[in-house]
Amino acid sequence: MLLMIGKFCQPRCFKGINTLPVTYRHNKKACMTSSLLKEWVQKYDRRFLMQGRSVALVLDNCRAHPQVISGVRAISIFFLPPNTTSPIQPCDQGIIKNFKTIYRKLVLQKFISSFDETGSTNTHLKMSLLDASTMAAASWNEMTPATIHNCFRHAGFVREITGSLSNEREELPPADESEVSNLFEKFARMTGPAPQMSVKEYTSIDEITETSAEMSWWI
Repeated sequence: MLLMIGKFCQPRCFKGINTLPVTYRHNKKACMTSSLLKEWVQKYDRRFLMQGRSVALVLDNCRAHPQVISGVRAISIFFLPPNTTSPIQPCDQGIIKNFKTIYRKLVLQKFISSFDETGSTNTHLKMSLLDASTMAAASWNEMTPATIHNCFRHAGFVREITGSLSNEREELPPADESEVSNLFEKFARMTGPAPQMSVKEYTSIDEITETSAEMSWWI
């Protein structure tokens, strides 16, 4: 289950909702912190222990990722070298890109459906945190094991075996970039002048958003 971090303890849109499709936590900056990561790791460690599994968890060398998490028995934590994370980080080899592409596709589908029903963009083209959590969970569920495997392979986590896997780096299959492009163009035609951005810019619009807290307050 995905971990979603927001700013509010009890968002209004969660009222009356007994079960969320994600694990929701909050802090004032809506960022990952060492305490949240510890809670998340310890939760899954208990689950893996009951299942009799031994799991390797590979983390970025980030300030919000504590070097030691006490009481962990089923999970072994390994950190990527500092300042060299992108080429050997599986998430940066296509996992994040595919997830975001699927998510943006679902957002466009929601907006187009709302516009088709009402013919207006004034009141119905809105996203709540509940909408976002539902779409995020659905996006993750659409990710294929093959995509994740290829991302780990491209990052060097899977040993190449002659005759079974090509040594040439193959392009990762897009989540469905052509469909997103078509939806993007359709939405632009429905709502007015085309936005001054490409589909690639749209899918990565939050790329520079801060996702982890600074040392000054997360300790």
